[in-house]
Amino acid sequence: MILGPLRNAHDIFGFWPIEPTTKGGLAAMDPASASVAFIGFAASLTTLVALVLDASTTVYNAQRLFRRAPDDIRRLSTQLIHFERLLREIQEQIQGHSDGGVTAEVATLLTSATDQMHADMASFKLVIQKLNAVLSAPAAHKKLLALRLRFILQAGMVQEYQRMTSSHIEVLTLLVGMLNR
Repeated sequence: MILGPLRNAHDIFGFWPIEPTTKGGLAAMDPASASVAFIGFAASLTTLVALVLDASTTVYNAQRLFRRAPDDIRRLSTQLIHFERLLREIQEQIQGHSDGGVTAEVATLLTSATDQMHADMASFKLVIQKLNAVLSAPAAHKKLLALRLRFILQAGMVQEYQRMTSSHIEVLTLLVGMLNR
């Protein structure tokens, strides 16, 4: 869901991810630096995919176990699955551009976006660890399990993670389009 027309990279990322220079208005990167940055980005993206996969699987399992899971938890589960799929799509496209076909500007945008995603997923990882502990604990009465899940996934927190995930999905969708050009 895009909230309005995006005018520039500042509208998307909240800052200018590329430093202006006198040549074409964009920062230039020598080929060797671009290759090193690209390899680092690919490793970072793999780590991010693993974090999102863990979160997606855990929230899905929680809402599946909690048969009458609240709608917000179900929506978060769906969003995390979509988030993971977009990350995998970008990962596949990056591998397809391993010959250096990604411009320095796109690489910089990808790096900026994934850095923020890493930071957000690091805080969500703590919630996921608590949720995993409840899910792997010995079987408890359904009502007790429901209370424990809701205590960990409080409505306000779930809504905040939904907003965060939705924002990342929008950015990834834009980046997929940039990579397809």
